[in-house]
Amino acid sequence: MEPSQVFISYSSPDAAIAAEICGARERNGQSCWIAPRDVVPGEFYADAIVGAIDAASVVLLVLSQHAAASPHVVREIERATSKRLAVLSLRIDLVQMPPALEYFLNASHWLDASVSGVTALLPKVVDAVKHLVDPTSGRVGGRGRNRESSLGLAMTAAASVLGAKSIAVLPFVNMSADPDQEYFSDGLAEEIINLLAHIPGLKVIARTSAFSFRGKEQDIRGIADALGVTHVLEGSVRRAGSRLRITGQLIHAADGTHLWSERYDRELSDIFAIQDEISAAIVGALRVKLSEAIGANRYTPSLAAYEMYLKAGHLASKVTPESLELARQCYERAIELDDAFALPHIGVGYVWISLMIFGRCPAHQAVPAARTAARKALQIDPAVPEAHALLGLLAAMYDFDWIAAERHFEFPMAKQAGFAVFGPMYTWFQFLCGNVDQAITLARRKIEESPLDVWPRMNLQAYLQSVGRLSDALEQLQKVLEIDEHQVVAMVAMAMICADRGDLAQALSIARRAHAVAPWYLDAVAVLAALLRRSGDSDASLPLERLLGEAQQAGDAPAHALFHLLCGDVDQGADWAEKAIEERDLSISIYLRFVVSNGLRASPRWPKIARKLNLPG
Repeated sequence: MEPSQVFISYSSPDAAIAAEICGARERNGQSCWIAPRDVVPGEFYADAIVGAIDAASVVLLVLSQHAAASPHVVREIERATSKRLAVLSLRIDLVQMPPALEYFLNASHWLDASVSGVTALLPKVVDAVKHLVDPTSGRVGGRGRNRESSLGLAMTAAASVLGAKSIAVLPFVNMSADPDQEYFSDGLAEEIINLLAHIPGLKVIARTSAFSFRGKEQDIRGIADALGVTHVLEGSVRRAGSRLRITGQLIHAADGTHLWSERYDRELSDIFAIQDEISAAIVGALRVKLSEAIGANRYTPSLAAYEMYLKAGHLASKVTPESLELARQCYERAIELDDAFALPHIGVGYVWISLMIFGRCPAHQAVPAARTAARKALQIDPAVPEAHALLGLLAAMYDFDWIAAERHFEFPMAKQAGFAVFGPMYTWFQFLCGNVDQAITLARRKIEESPLDVWPRMNLQAYLQSVGRLSDALEQLQKVLEIDEHQVVAMVAMAMICADRGDLAQALSIARRAHAVAPWYLDAVAVLAALLRRSGDSDASLPLERLLGEAQQAGDAPAHALFHLLCGDVDQGADWAEKAIEERDLSISIYLRFVVSNGLRASPRWPKIARKLNLPG
């Protein structure tokens, strides 16, 4: 295929406008690829589209109500962003952006022709493309034979889109005499991240990715490159009794310039004011508009409750069964210390669901407790989006009530709310109710916000695996294990995919690693036992099979379902799957969409199971 500088993405009702834009560009020496004109006769249409996008330097989206409703346009833009291409959006009417396109349009160059008309704006369109294409090579930097690393491309794309308006907040260094005060310094940085995340037009890297550089000897430019940002905030906290010394400095990564720095010597009681002051200083330095909602009507809890809340969050971020249980206790202690503080109630709810996922408590216990916590938070503060999001997730995964779930997610900011393995919860709702393309789009957005966090990639691989995109799912799993080589859930998923592909030796090797890392994780036990049995090693398999229990404990039923499905025993696998559904185990709702359940989904047992999940048979 002859490479073109510009791929034009449009919906067929806008064909005349797309042709006008194409003509204007080509008259100015910019080669374009547009369908159906450039599809070679006899060529498979979808292959032609994919090839043209991959060969282009810039993608121009003709944005309209028709385009917003077109799944073909969404897939084209998803492909373009996955290839780190610059996207220029030309809005031609007052379109209401759906969630599937909202991210791409927020993270792209765009021009508005809805008032002036396309013809009047064509010179600006041509000029915009010239700025996006390297004028010396006619290609975007980093493409072709001189292609940069994927990390460099990520940075190039982020910088071209957001300019000076992207930031990572590193964990503040704990300079206190007590090393256990790290939860406090981490909490301060996380609160600043949360405040900045509400600023329109500012890209803020999520906590997990920003905090992954703790204790590493790496310069600011290297950190910024890895995270795809142009600015980094770092600082330190020294606490002595009720006195605080907090330092902060905002650094322009490209040249190391300090755009702002300050030292605060204050009382502990001023901690909330300090958070607001640092956030306001960053807003001023980056020259972005401060949202009126930031800090407005924010409840100021007692200091003792706030400290306990920070400690709980520090524990919850470790995402182990033990740390989650300790986090729940700290959240509950924060509630005792200040019963008007809504956020610890939400923390309690999220921890209950996380404990359920790890098989530490049954859903019939965890879900009512989580609902009670979320409703209590809303009684205190009806405007907390995380509580609405939690209730939406529970309606989806426990009740399979898609209408009720959607109602909760319609609350402002609820679609963006997340917690640890879920974030954002709206993505999981889309997946569970069958809108997998939408879930994939939202998961990619989360990865852009937190490129070094394993859970967004884990979630994306689940969605990809459910639609048979196994190579793409494996790619995400490999990236997860590059970030965290001990991620047991990733190993379990990878072992099942390898087994499905017929590579039993590789599957067994991965399953053994998973079991060695987390012998308490029943799903890892089940997968290893099944693969050993398939390999003919029943002596090694039988002791593991006995560990699966008698379905008396949380996690027993889905583990048994996994074991039998992986062994090819569809009927027994279906029996255990139905029992797990009755127990409302979330993991079975996921596994039934994975390759391990291919045989079950093709069997006469599937329509009944699909109805139990409120899915089409």
